[in-house]
Amino acid sequence: ARRPIQSFWVPERLGGGAGQRPIVAERNEVGSAYLRTIGVTPLAGRDFEAGGDAAGVVIVNHRLANLLWPGDPAVGRTLRLGASAQPFVVAGVIPNSLYNGYSREHDPNFVFVAASHALPAPDEATLYVRYSGTEEGIAPAVTRALRAIDDRAPIVYLRSIEEQLEGLTWPIHALAILLAAFA
Repeated sequence: ARRPIQSFWVPERLGGGAGQRPIVAERNEVGSAYLRTIGVTPLAGRDFEAGGDAAGVVIVNHRLANLLWPGDPAVGRTLRLGASAQPFVVAGVIPNSLYNGYSREHDPNFVFVAASHALPAPDEATLYVRYSGTEEGIAPAVTRALRAIDDRAPIVYLRSIEEQLEGLTWPIHALAILLAAFA
């Protein structure tokens, strides 16, 4: 994925067609195995295909599909994304969830764009790995695999999604402890 699970992704203005008001969605560019890796199955349509999806294909969450095309299927529809209003075809619709971790918005909209085949700059990529066992057991294998691809790419950290989400909530926990102590 281009962006990790975090509090805020880049908001994008988008629309489904003529006469529709612009809607804001949070955008992330992801690879073909991203949704499967994080355990998400499309409600309609399909996931990104390995090696088969080029620029121009997106997956949207159910809420966004209903906002853009209420009562109509979203798969196969075209939406325009960003300031350039570049057209994208909807390949799939996924369940509503907080794909960016936690959000201040009650029901956020999400759009996932098929990542290009070119790898992003090392400081802009997040690799998600589905594994069984312990993080300590998988970390050396992940490090070796990344080094085999590019031994110059920095590995900033290796942590589980649970640890990532805990990192997002520590300010809230710290504030709650502080308030409880002063109460």
